Amino acid sequence: MRRSTRWWLALVVAALVPGRAGAPVSAEPRAAQVESVDGAAIYNLRCASCHDRGDGRTPSRDTLRGLTAQRILRTLDFGSMMTIAYALRRSEREAVANHLGRRDPEPGPRPEAFCANRTVAISSSPGTPVWNGWSPTSDNARHAAAEVARLTAAQVPSLRLNWAFGFDGDTSAFGQPTVIGDQVFVGSAGGVVHALRADTGCLQWTFQAAGPIRSAIVATPFERGHVLLFGDLTGWFYALDAATGSLRWRKRPEVHEAVRLSAPPVVHDGLVLVPVASWEESRALNPDYACCTFRGSLTALRIADGSEAWKTYLVPTPQRTGTTSTGAAMLGPSGVGIWGSPTIDRARGRIYVTTGNNYSTPATPMSDALVALDLQGGAVIWSKQVLAQDVYNSSCGSTPKGTSCPEGSGPDFDFGSPPILVAVGGGR
Repeated sequence: MRRSTRWWLALVVAALVPGRAGAPVSAEPRAAQVESVDGAAIYNLRCASCHDRGDGRTPSRDTLRGLTAQRILRTLDFGSMMTIAYALRRSEREAVANHLGRRDPEPGPRPEAFCANRTVAISSSPGTPVWNGWSPTSDNARHAAAEVARLTAAQVPSLRLNWAFGFDGDTSAFGQPTVIGDQVFVGSAGGVVHALRADTGCLQWTFQAAGPIRSAIVATPFERGHVLLFGDLTGWFYALDAATGSLRWRKRPEVHEAVRLSAPPVVHDGLVLVPVASWEESRALNPDYACCTFRGSLTALRIADGSEAWKTYLVPTPQRTGTTSTGAAMLGPSGVGIWGSPTIDRARGRIYVTTGNNYSTPATPMSDALVALDLQGGAVIWSKQVLAQDVYNSSCGSTPKGTSCPEGSGPDFDFGSPPILVAVGGGR
């Protein structure tokens, strides 16, 4: 499946799910290793040539100074400036936003948006309508049985809009909602998780994450209540109390600066399985960037406290392979991110994941592949590669090709969706 298909799915969800966002840049944690970045220097190097030329088409520096830092960062992360900001590290984008923007937080939801009764009720009764995470069933078939859906094909033409809820300030909506009975949980491009009542759309609580939330949220019973599990596009993974939206714990399953968590997690036996992908192939647009060092992985975290139970990398440790014409280090192998939710096969004790391309040479056997792992400890049991030698990064898309583009690059395929477990009769 091509990468463009991932965007197509996101746009379909956007058409179905409106929402809202806010909060200052400094409200959330940073990566484990934080570098000191000069926002003014980055702006002068990367941004001033457009924003300071006064052509009337590009917002001027003075106009940008009238915006909040959070609004500017949101535009760099996943707004109209996203393609320009791809080559910047998250710390550089934050530095530019803080250099230009006002530090005061954006206003939150209006008081009238909240429910009079903010109690969150997650029903576990048989037959309750449920769409929890990527798929309501562990086979990832994305099918709701008739007794759960409570909707027939004949009823679809008579559906009418009941309510709409907008994500204030966002230009994209791509987070799939989780629906459990009368309860809805959904994230936004502004990094806000919303708890809403399904019957009215009124808010019960909101939570501000560190970055955009593309992952569907997974609700799971824990102790006497429920926790919500999800990742964001800056690499943080969260566990929230479903009743209040308060943070139980947060963790970066990978320390790499360019990690993004866009695939919904799955839960099994007290663990949450977190698929890891990254932005790093876009960093190669910068000719001074040492490409590439990200390693796709699946990590099992304990739901109780976020501690790591096990981790499986799908590509070996990168080693230096050479130097580009600009003097930047070349490293590999790299890449092989997991873009889709894992599929659990309890009968065989397996986890199945699908993977993406390598970012740098040498090519490896588990890129663009279906991989089976042991459900208990994550060991790779077998893998089936669909397309070999698919090594690509974003410098390959420029004209002429960038210095980090490997020889014979592409075609840049990825599995954007998870495998579906299908029962078949007969044979062994």
